[in-house]
Amino acid sequence: MEEFDFKTTRHCALFFRPEVNKIGEILHASGSPQNYVLQRITGYKAESSHRLVGSVRVLESSQTPDTLRAIAEQVPVNNNESGWNCQNWVGDALARFVQKNLITAAERSTILDEMIDIVLQSEDDQPT
Repeated sequence: MEEFDFKTTRHCALFFRPEVNKIGEILHASGSPQNYVLQRITGYKAESSHRLVGSVRVLESSQTPDTLRAIAEQVPVNNNESGWNCQNWVGDALARFVQKNLITAAERSTILDEMIDIVLQSEDDQPT
């Protein structure tokens, strides 16, 4: 069965990459409602993804992508709430960045607004 991309199920993730390299790692909540797991994908090239509909720069840091990813990996998935999904996990990970003083609460809000704008403005797949 083919998966279709719709606004209601649009996937969101964090992409960690060194500034000098276009290849990085994705960290995301993967799965289905109340059955999510945190998944790490290495060797990801965002510009060659046929499913990427947009991106929002979160931060540039003197910390390595591995250090930032390790912070995000401490953010648990929430399988207790039926409406919780990967978009919520990104918001929770950004909240952890606020706690670690990597971004401000205002920056988190702006990043989430931009992420949701991308989700809502992107076209849904059309079943053939």
